[in-house]
Amino acid sequence: MASSACFEPVSKLHWPSTETRSAVQCAGCGYLGLLKARRSPLSSLLLTVAASANGAAARSPAGAASPKKKKDRDLLKVRDLSKLNHYEILSVSLGASKDDIKRAYHRACLKYHPDKTGRGEDDEVFLSIKEAHDVLSDEPRRRAYDSSVDFDDSIPKEGVREKKFYKEYAPVFARNLRFAANERKAGRNRTVTLVPPPFGDDALPIDEVNAFYDYWTNFESWRDFSLVAKKATEHDVESAECREEKRWMAKEIDRKARALKREEMARINTLVERAMAADPRLRRHRKFVADEKERVAREKEETAQRERKAAVERQAEEKAEAESRAEAERRTKAEEKAARDADKKVLRKARNGLRKWVLSSSAVTEAWGSLEDADADVELLCEQLTALNLEEMTRDVPAKKEDLVAVRTAAKDAREGRANAVAEKEKERKAAREADQAKKAAEAMAKKREWKEEELAALAKAVRKFPPGGGNRWEAIASYINSTLRLDQPLKKEECIARYNEANVGGPPGAKKTPSQTAAAPTQSSSDWTEEMDKLLQKGLKDNPASMDKNERWSNIARGVPGKNKKECVERFKAIRSALKAKNGN
Repeated sequence: MASSACFEPVSKLHWPSTETRSAVQCAGCGYLGLLKARRSPLSSLLLTVAASANGAAARSPAGAASPKKKKDRDLLKVRDLSKLNHYEILSVSLGASKDDIKRAYHRACLKYHPDKTGRGEDDEVFLSIKEAHDVLSDEPRRRAYDSSVDFDDSIPKEGVREKKFYKEYAPVFARNLRFAANERKAGRNRTVTLVPPPFGDDALPIDEVNAFYDYWTNFESWRDFSLVAKKATEHDVESAECREEKRWMAKEIDRKARALKREEMARINTLVERAMAADPRLRRHRKFVADEKERVAREKEETAQRERKAAVERQAEEKAEAESRAEAERRTKAEEKAARDADKKVLRKARNGLRKWVLSSSAVTEAWGSLEDADADVELLCEQLTALNLEEMTRDVPAKKEDLVAVRTAAKDAREGRANAVAEKEKERKAAREADQAKKAAEAMAKKREWKEEELAALAKAVRKFPPGGGNRWEAIASYINSTLRLDQPLKKEECIARYNEANVGGPPGAKKTPSQTAAAPTQSSSDWTEEMDKLLQKGLKDNPASMDKNERWSNIARGVPGKNKKECVERFKAIRSALKAKNGN
């Protein structure tokens, strides 16, 4: 034991007769942190629990006695410790940090350790304190325990009035934020921090309201029902007699925990659905959207009605115009018919007058010699002349011999003119036929098939394989080319014959070609080469001498001739060279 010590006063303290009292101003980082915590609505409950568990220190004026700190709960006087949770046993708040829990545990050990109380190592109080510390210090076990702590799972019923909506639902959403996950995986190695949108009030914009409900529709809860499932199934994994029983118990507990988790998410979904159905902001927005949709539909219907009305009016106008045009056409046709009938009547009268005027004359036999000739000339004039000409011809009555001779002469001239007209008409018809044939020939040339190199090679091979004199030679040649090349558009024997004759410059099939004919039938037709192209080819041959590299030379020449490649330039050069040799040989 420590030895006793004696203290002797050195001097007395002299206090002033008048004491000065002043108010102490609150300041410092601790005070600012307290203000910030008090302003947070989510931490108000935690601050209240912490204040009730740890006591609130009050500042007193200078010289005044400090009030006693509120003592922790005396666990030795608690009859039923099972009614207290781990936080109440350690006298800490629900959101206490690990350091707070550690300090509370040390403080409880100093007070309730068996060495202090003398109640032995099996003391129920100390065991409860140790279990509380073990559970709250381990994060997974603490999460499971926090999920089993008494929590108000109730949600508002359906049909909440608009005036009570915010009062009923705001605390429920704030209470369920206790189990909200703070992070969400956004990739293999990336996470996104989740910030719960505010519930807001009636003035909250609709975009933020939708963001709030989107968050709760995809709400992720960290609530762990493993401890609740363990109590519900009454399975103690540690007391299992064998490994198989332990595995079975773990599966049963896990199955029950998943079922409870599904019920929890169903409860959250029901809460969100009821809130969305009763939210006056969403109701107003839905009404606005419906009204806007109805307005658009109404405007669309009105526009359609106006268009239908305009179409009906337009059809009526078109119908009236068509009827007026038809009436005008009918009137015009009737007038034209009446005019034609009148002209026919006048012409018929003039013709009858000519017949009567000629045949009633006594000099008719002297002018024609026979009545048959006179009648034939009269009918010819009736067909050729107009009513006015006929009336002028029969103006002198009675008819004299000179008049009848003039009629005969007119008939002769009309007969000759008709013959000339028939010949001219026949000439025109012949010219039209020739023009039509030329047009068809031009179209046939335009539609003429352009033979490819492999087709020409197959044709040459087929001509050698099937010599002249055999039956159906050209059918066999066409069939051979089609089967060898498998063309999309099979060749006909007429096309093969035409191409063969073209290559042979009009010679009969199988006839031996002369060198000049061979030069005139290259793979590419010489008609494709214009005079300007030949000049460009000659210029290229002159600018690129034969001493150059062969490929480079002909590549340069082909670039100087538009529309022709190197192969075509070489073939044209060979054709010209063969023609010159054949000409010099002759």
